[in-house]
Amino acid sequence: AVIGKILVPLIYLYILLAVASSAVGEDILKKLRDTIKSCIIWTLKMILYIFTGYIGITGVVSGTVDASAIKAAKIAISSFVPMVGSIISEASESILVSAGFMKNAAGIYGLLSVAAVAIGPFLQIGLQYGLLKATGAICAVIGGKNNAGLIRDFSVAMGFLLAMTGAVCVMLLISIVCFMKGVA
Repeated sequence: AVIGKILVPLIYLYILLAVASSAVGEDILKKLRDTIKSCIIWTLKMILYIFTGYIGITGVVSGTVDASAIKAAKIAISSFVPMVGSIISEASESILVSAGFMKNAAGIYGLLSVAAVAIGPFLQIGLQYGLLKATGAICAVIGGKNNAGLIRDFSVAMGFLLAMTGAVCVMLLISIVCFMKGVA
């Protein structure tokens, strides 16, 4: 939500300032453009830091809670059911291990399907980014200084989109892995 509602409009503002600075040539517009660029980079980094911190904290907490819950359930089953409680608790552990194997198998297919969905837009934006970089290099040799700078700014904006797309894909994959870890 933050990427779509804050960072994408900031990219539009960055492009607007790049076009205006290329057309007019004012230093204040270039400084504003660079400030917006820094804001985009800083915000994307903060999103990734917050996400990584959240996943790290919840992963540590949920891993400890899961191990404790399984141990408590095994103790409760073995002490609650006389004579066969230990057998049932061992069987429940086997069932949990089997469920873990099924979860991992389904999880691998889930991860592959998410990767298959995400690879298309990522490759498309990556191709456009590469084409803009190549066009910028050609324009730097053949074209004027303003045109080369403008195309360079467009490639920076496309690089931001590529970084955001990659970050969202990685966060989605990490979330799926953490969800699968928490299920079993």
